[in-house]
Amino acid sequence: MPGCRSSILSPSLPARPAPAIVSRYVRSHALPPRPANDNRRVMHPQIWHWALGIGVMPTVGIALLLSLLI
Repeated sequence: MPGCRSSILSPSLPARPAPAIVSRYVRSHALPPRPANDNRRVMHPQIWHWALGIGVMPTVGIALLLSLLI
């Protein structure tokens, strides 16, 4: 009958749900999700990297000079 809404599937075989794939939900070494109104560049330079480099350079230079003298 064209107006009948009966299922064609056999009632003896229950439909199995799709297995959960964990890799869809695990995020390792990925950027965290950003809010929609975040207009910053993705990889903007961070000031603390520069401050750390400027602070470490004199110590590295002195250690290099001392290692050359020894």
